[in-house]
Amino acid sequence: MSAIEIPSQILLLINQLFEIEKKLVKIGPEQSISRNIERMKDIFAEMNIYYENPIGQPYSDTRTDCDAHIAGSNLDNLVITEVLKPLIRYKKEGFTRILQRSVVIVESKPLENSNG
Repeated sequence: MSAIEIPSQILLLINQLFEIEKKLVKIGPEQSISRNIERMKDIFAEMNIYYENPIGQPYSDTRTDCDAHIAGSNLDNLVITEVLKPLIRYKKEGFTRILQRSVVIVESKPLENSNG
């Protein structure tokens, strides 16, 4: 796949859309706003551009799609607890290219005890 040239304004727009989605979760869903957000995501999809929110996913230092800031000193069982910038990808014909690495905060989470 050759180099992909995406205007920096597109990445800025996606980051702003991501921030709007995060704020909408805090204030509660408003159907008309959610519909507009989904439409904007569809427009980016028509351009083969997608973004992902990796919150709650496990994190390890081998992960290349995130720039992580570690909260605390324990490095065991790291989980993404906050996403400052989403992961933005270009996907076309089975190929994927990262346009922006996600910026995240990770914390150690205790393993759940399976002994009920």
